[in-house]
Amino acid sequence: MKDTEQNGNTVDHDVRQRPEDRGCRSCHRGGVAVAALAAEKKDFKVAWSIYVGWMPWGYAADTGIVKKWADKYGINIEVKQFTDCVESINQYT
Repeated sequence: MKDTEQNGNTVDHDVRQRPEDRGCRSCHRGGVAVAALAAEKKDFKVAWSIYVGWMPWGYAADTGIVKKWADKYGINIEVKQFTDCVESINQYT
């Protein structure tokens, strides 16, 4: 994996190493990984429609599986079914 540092130099990385272990200044700044700076999110929405790959969302919501995992991690997940695939995408974009 290659990475470009702020000074324009290209650095090769061993992809098995964490960014902070491989000394990449663009991935790791000041002792805090960049990903750690993202705000914590508690509410999530999942839109699904009748499609083979999306059917488990309806099952998981109806049987309480989604609620079980949301409660375990202290988050809220709203699972909403749409009759049209395009409409499900438009609602959440």
